[in-house]
Amino acid sequence: MKNSICVLCFVILLIYLIGCASHNDIHLEKTFETSAYLKCDKVFAVNRDSIVQLNEILIQTGTLDTLEDQVTRASVIHVQGKELILDLVKEHKSGDSHQELYQGKGYKLALNYQSKNTGYKGECQVWHGKLHSCIKVEGIRNNL
Repeated sequence: MKNSICVLCFVILLIYLIGCASHNDIHLEKTFETSAYLKCDKVFAVNRDSIVQLNEILIQTGTLDTLEDQVTRASVIHVQGKELILDLVKEHKSGDSHQELYQGKGYKLALNYQSKNTGYKGECQVWHGKLHSCIKVEGIRNNL
């Protein structure tokens, strides 16, 4: 009796975890060039080699190209074939640690990273409604 209850609990837990993983995940799409709307200063991907060797980008940060005199900081991500521009709403820097929060188009992006000798290392979290993703990222300064 105890074994069948344990097996049943395990099966229920497994179904729950599989269901959550497939329904609660936002997939950032790779792009191979920076946005025409953004003066990009940093790019992030799953690792540094993806950026340097394969030119893959998941997240771009920088300033929007506007006609106004004020500088608007933003990030660009690609989700479901769409380029999304998210405005910087909160920023905190302490030593080598950076925390940046971007929002727009119903999406929220939290980018947390540390400055390293060869670039940046950290994670990003993306929310859209009840959907959520957490991705380890590495980044470099965009010198183009």
